[in-house]
Amino acid sequence: MKGLFCGGCKARNNEEYRIVLKKRQKKMLILLAVGLLTVGLGILYIWKCGFEDSYSLGFVFGFGTGLALGALIAMVKISRTLRDEEKVKAARLRETDERELEVDNQALRLTAKIMLAALYVLLIIGGLFLPEIMTVCCLLIGVFLLSYEIAKKYYAKRM
Repeated sequence: MKGLFCGGCKARNNEEYRIVLKKRQKKMLILLAVGLLTVGLGILYIWKCGFEDSYSLGFVFGFGTGLALGALIAMVKISRTLRDEEKVKAARLRETDERELEVDNQALRLTAKIMLAALYVLLIIGGLFLPEIMTVCCLLIGVFLLSYEIAKKYYAKRM
């Protein structure tokens, strides 16, 4: 998942890469907080409303817990990497490798195509039974395509 959420590292030496890793650690701290906040909101909702749909609550608690634990594990891995100079160098070389960057780009392109195809199939099949699904799928496809165009223009100006 690193290539999806933390890609584009252009560090030329270990000190620059340490800065990148410390920024990632801060991002993981935010992700940890979001996970804990999700669990906390689930608990608050039960306490205030007495809502006890076990599937929904399990989903919210599981999602929040998974997010928090994933962020915590990533923070520990980054801390271990930061403590060892050899690990920093190996991770930097692995991450700045042009082949790896191209693999990430190709994987993202394929994933985007699969996601659009899945949304389209859901739009057609789900829309036959629930019109709300059709509306949500159309909205998601629109958000995806609009965000792609905005990002493309942003990076065209930036590079």
